[in-house]
Amino acid sequence: MKREARWVLLVLSALALACQETDERAAAPDAAPASETTPPPSTPAAETVPAVSVHPGYIMPELMGEPPANATAENLAKYRTQPWTGGEFKVYEEPNTDATFSLTSCESYESRASAKLTTVAAFEVGPFRQTALMCRATRIMLDAKKPETSHVGTLVFDQALPGKMPKELAMVISGDDQARLSAGGVVHWSDFAEPTGVEPLGELHSKYLHKGGAQELALVARGDFDGDSVEDLLVSLLDTVEGGSYASYRLLSLTRRSDDGDFELLKEYEY
Repeated sequence: MKREARWVLLVLSALALACQETDERAAAPDAAPASETTPPPSTPAAETVPAVSVHPGYIMPELMGEPPANATAENLAKYRTQPWTGGEFKVYEEPNTDATFSLTSCESYESRASAKLTTVAAFEVGPFRQTALMCRATRIMLDAKKPETSHVGTLVFDQALPGKMPKELAMVISGDDQARLSAGGVVHWSDFAEPTGVEPLGELHSKYLHKGGAQELALVARGDFDGDSVEDLLVSLLDTVEGGSYASYRLLSLTRRSDDGDFELLKEYEY
């Protein structure tokens, strides 16, 4: 009898313990199966920043009514799509003067870009061309590659610089000028027209004075603009004639293939 009583007590104890564990499991919150666990939230991919260094010659922020400090690689994509602050340019493609249309941003300009574009209003020709070339610069910088090597060295826009720059930077306003530029012996900018003076206008921005005119040279950007892994320069030029209304705004890319070599023209861009 004692043995049977002990057996009954053991059975009752086991049943009590099982009931307790069942109650505890019921009170605990449901746990998700291992295969259904929620993964951690994904981190958004960082926006790609163009592989260029932007310099004060990139004046798109000023054309947009923004401070020059906004001229950064991070803002290039914005300036490509942002509507122009001054509104639209009403233009036509020469010689179709009746077929006019409006451009309101760099993106809309890209879709119709042509050297034959001009504004309906004559007084808007200069501002439009300046804006159009800054749009070109924006697109060029967005497409740039990261250079693997550089021969640019330290840049100084001083009296000696035209002796290292290609002849294509020279101001050509007549057929005679073009003939001189094409003649043998003209290799450098200074070979065509030796500056009579230089006026610094800012960081890597100078006015080169010539007999009867002047040229403002400004660095727009540094980067690989032709895909050869070598660092290039993107520069702007404003050519003006003393006492006249002539003004030409230009955009060019240059490269240097050795540390002690001269700069070479890669491309001059149309409006």
